[in-house]
This record gives sequence, C-alpha cells and structure tokens, in this order.
Amino acid sequence: VSIAGVPERIVSLSPSNTEILFALGLGDRVVGVTKYCNYPSQVKELESSGKIEVVGGYVDPDIEAILSLRPDLVLAGQKHSNGAVPLLDKENIPVFVVDSNNLDNIILSIKKVGQITGKDENASNLADQMESRMKDISDRISSLAKTRVLYIVWHDPVKTAGLGTFENEIIEKAGGVNIFHD
Repeated sequence: VSIAGVPERIVSLSPSNTEILFALGLGDRVVGVTKYCNYPSQVKELESSGKIEVVGGYVDPDIEAILSLRPDLVLAGQKHSNGAVPLLDKENIPVFVVDSNNLDNIILSIKKVGQITGKDENASNLADQMESRMKDISDRISSLAKTRVLYIVWHDPVKTAGLGTFENEIIEKAGGVNIFHD
C-alpha cells in the first residue's frame, strides 16, 4: 500500500478491522464502517452522532458510499479481494487487505496497519500483549482435558469454522477440539 502521508480518513470494511483501528487509537480517523461494526461501543456512539457513516454490509459494501467519504485508506478483508478492492483501486483509493487466516497473520496485519497509520508503537504493544496472553492461556490449560467445541460462524445457512481458520486455531490454543476441524 502506497499512501502519501499518514491517513486521516479511514473506512473499515469488517468488524475486526474496526476493532484493530480503535485498539490502535485511531477511532478519531475512522469515517466509515459496515453495519456489523459494533465494537467497541464507541463505534455506535460515533455513528449515532454522525461522525461515522455506515457503508453497507460486510459482504456487500456500498462503493459509492465509501467514495463519498473521501477516504485516504480503506481497510478491507480477504472477502473483498474480488469485489470492493479492485473497484476502489480503479478510483485510486489506497486499500490494505487485512489477512485474518490465522493468528500469526492477524498479528502481522496489526503491525502493518500500525506502520501504515503511523501507530507503529501502539501496534507493536498490542501485538506483544496478544502474544503474551495467548502464551499465558496455553500454559494455564496445558494440563487440562480437551473440550469438544462447535463454533458457528454464521446462522443462515449454518456455517462452522474448520481447519485452516483462525477460529479453529483459537479453539486449539484454548485447549479445545473443534468437532468440525475436518
């Protein structure tokens, strides 16, 4: 991603990206989110006050609504690689696709978002905290019996997390066995 200067107007196309932005202290730069972005609670407050606009859903963001916000950065997900990303690229809008396939890539993406937004130190601290918490949990549960887990990603139609997903990885790191890992 090539950006002239530090981005001041950011649109997030997924709830997890919105959470990253706010965790890095970038909430005041977020101008657009999806209708599913509801954490932290500050997002909804800013939305109600008109400081943040809703730009559609996660799988169906409204490109015109995004463009109307004049963002200098859009944080997308891999789901957007064949839809929103090329359309925004055509409009010369810088887009960074956050890779959330596994925990290592999530942590790396947090660090990259920090670099792109001038929040390197915040991102490094957040990544260190996450890694420390994951290690602590692994250490604490290492001697416990494994619990069978069903994680439902979506309800209609029902979709579960399987092998190769970060959800499966989290279940395993937390001492569980994903009953749909295969």
